[in-house]
Amino acid sequence: MSACRTPTHGPAVCIDALQSDPGVAAKNLFKSHYDFYYEDPTLFEELLTPRLFRTLKHQYDEFERTRLIGALDRDPWTNAQDGEISQPYSFTTLKAQDSEAVVRFQYLFVLGPKSRIPQSVLMKFERPTSGATWQFSDLIMSNNESLVGLLERTP
Repeated sequence: MSACRTPTHGPAVCIDALQSDPGVAAKNLFKSHYDFYYEDPTLFEELLTPRLFRTLKHQYDEFERTRLIGALDRDPWTNAQDGEISQPYSFTTLKAQDSEAVVRFQYLFVLGPKSRIPQSVLMKFERPTSGATWQFSDLIMSNNESLVGLLERTP
């Protein structure tokens, strides 16, 4: 039997699925928290590693204080300011060990009616012990840059 709960924002999260399948964790994060990089991370802290939470919380607090965008001047999913993600898209688990996993998210990047470019990002996950819930730890953008690395390098 799957234990599901409804968080403050987003659809119900089925904990059993998040514990066993990093691909499900990736899809859930994408669908429920697409804007994770500028949302208040306290609303979904349990889905993030402590390092990513601290990094996002710092960025969020700085934005709330200064109203300046900061290091991230683009959508990290697309690595662009314009355009959008379109189907078909897929989540493929490339690596799944006891404590870490990597999921490739492939999609079509659409800039206009005649511009549909296949693109992908890597979503990294960690968990403290086998059987624990997968937590999002980093997004490797389409330019192979770590989102956490970018945010941590910027005061």
